[in-house]
Amino acid sequence: MTVRIPRSRVASAAVLAVAVALICGSPAQAWVRPVAVLDGPSADILDVGGVAMAPDGTGGIVYRKRSADGRPHIFAAQFVDGAWQSPQRVDIGQAFDSSWPRIAAGDGGRLMVVWVQEYGPGTDRLYSARLWPGSRGFAPPVSVDVSIGEATATWPTITMNAGGATIVAYRVITTTPSTGASGIPAGYAGTELRAARYRGPLWSSVGVLNRNTAVFSPPPTADNAPDVAIDAFGNAIIAWSEPDNDLVDRIWARRLYAGGAVGLPLIASPQVADAKVVSGGADQPAVSIAGNGAGVVAFRQDGRGTPSLGDRFRVMTNTLGDVETASPKAFAGATVVDQSTRSAQSPSVAMDAREDFRVSFLQDGAPLLAGTIAAKFAAPVLLDGGAGTGAPVVTDAPDGGTVAAWPTVTAAGAGVTVGERPGGGGAAQNTTLAAPAGGPITGLHIAGSGLGDALLAFRQGGDGDGQLTVGVVDAPPQPAITTAPTKFVRPAAAVVDWQPAGDALGGLHYSVVIDGQVWAQGLTTTSWQPAAGRLDDGTYTVAIVVTDAAGQQRLGDPVTLSVDGTAPVATVRARSHGRRATVLVRDGLRGQVSGVASGASRITWGDGHSARAAGQAGHRYARRGRYRVVVRTADRAGNTSTLSRRVLVR
Repeated sequence: MTVRIPRSRVASAAVLAVAVALICGSPAQAWVRPVAVLDGPSADILDVGGVAMAPDGTGGIVYRKRSADGRPHIFAAQFVDGAWQSPQRVDIGQAFDSSWPRIAAGDGGRLMVVWVQEYGPGTDRLYSARLWPGSRGFAPPVSVDVSIGEATATWPTITMNAGGATIVAYRVITTTPSTGASGIPAGYAGTELRAARYRGPLWSSVGVLNRNTAVFSPPPTADNAPDVAIDAFGNAIIAWSEPDNDLVDRIWARRLYAGGAVGLPLIASPQVADAKVVSGGADQPAVSIAGNGAGVVAFRQDGRGTPSLGDRFRVMTNTLGDVETASPKAFAGATVVDQSTRSAQSPSVAMDAREDFRVSFLQDGAPLLAGTIAAKFAAPVLLDGGAGTGAPVVTDAPDGGTVAAWPTVTAAGAGVTVGERPGGGGAAQNTTLAAPAGGPITGLHIAGSGLGDALLAFRQGGDGDGQLTVGVVDAPPQPAITTAPTKFVRPAAAVVDWQPAGDALGGLHYSVVIDGQVWAQGLTTTSWQPAAGRLDDGTYTVAIVVTDAAGQQRLGDPVTLSVDGTAPVATVRARSHGRRATVLVRDGLRGQVSGVASGASRITWGDGHSARAAGQAGHRYARRGRYRVVVRTADRAGNTSTLSRRVLVR
């Protein structure tokens, strides 16, 4: 499949693209794997607590299932080496009802699961169990908080970074009218927003994070539950809904710094519009964070009674700068995301490494997607043709891409549609997944690697035939960044190197394309050197094609490799009369070779004199005779030659 070709031109990008197509012609978009059922159908499968995915492509799912003792317990399944493992029970040794399962993932197969174990009236307990690299099963349960009030109010959220730094946040009811407390408005309660950081093997309390614990809150629900996200260094942002001093629900956020410090409460939702107080509350907070601590909070704002907010429910976002180069002390300003006369709700948000973000939301039953491209908002787009029946969830992909999922009902029945919108202007594609036994969809969750790969999980089926259903989005690999010597080199030094391509699910191999010809393929290393005898002098165009386990390919940006394997040629001319000798050194066609190195030609004239030159040198002898002229020369690539010749002068 390889040939030796004369060096007369540089291959174009079109020629390289044709070569890539000849290798295996794989799809340009992500591959959505066929749906899998990890457990069921069974009436014992109750609900899905969440799904998590680490940057290296490992992850897991957590769910509740009724066990042989008739009680709900916590089960989890790990996703590792590109495959789902068998579910295993997590709340080992706990005899009472378990609830509120949540999961987070880190690199190397790390998983952390938290849940609530019933302990008694108003004294339930929050537990965790970890699965760390090298372990086959979860460690025994460890307490996070032994007094969290009644489990109907917990609404925990958990986050982990690649290295395993983990934070959990949750709500606790402290006082209600039923406890005999006075001065509590009807339907309100005293609550605490608590958080803890895992420091292994135990948890350390971050403390109570409410803006003002003296202000009563509506009872905790899904709409006012907190959300938290952590960056690569262990800094986190937590967002929640809490009334201000006028008892209007606002969205607040705090930074939780890696060193343990807790930032001030910052307001993310608008309090004033049109010089008037925004009387509608804000809820449904969702937070995402970039690797450097920059973050975005999305939320639903009740704009009724506020003309500038359209007198309807709006989805809004607000951003925080990173912890080092921008002010971390205030939000940039709330911005309306939806652009319609209809009410919007249920935001899901994901921020990428470039600090662009995507927001999915529901608008009168239709799933939509909006967000920023190069820090500018793009108009919302409809995610399907109107078949969506539930709130979408979203995760990010490189270069402004997005992976979203939403419940769907079509003529074939209920399912989950996975929508992939690749960055760089690629065409969108939708794939619908459904468990074999069908049925209604509940508890849809998605998590991404940051490279366009995603895990999703949902329960499908009725009360008597629940199916724990999972899907995998396998994104094409990222391009390999290729390097080659920047100057002409000899064939023995013509080495091409590249960085390992980004791909969460692994199984990569590389092909080397030179001037439209495939010279090597199936490589698993990140360096390659062609046999010296196959390289003519000249400049080559080299590109690396990355292929993943699913056959998906990416072509990297081409680089040039300049090769010069021919030494300079010296000639000596002598005039028999006039006692003169001239040395000429040449190194082939300009642009196809490296050229004679400056001052590299050393000439000894045979009469005790010598000279250094690049291309030409002359000498006049003092007397007649026979002399031996020796020319030692080199080019810029390091090729050397020596010429020895006798000359006669009279």
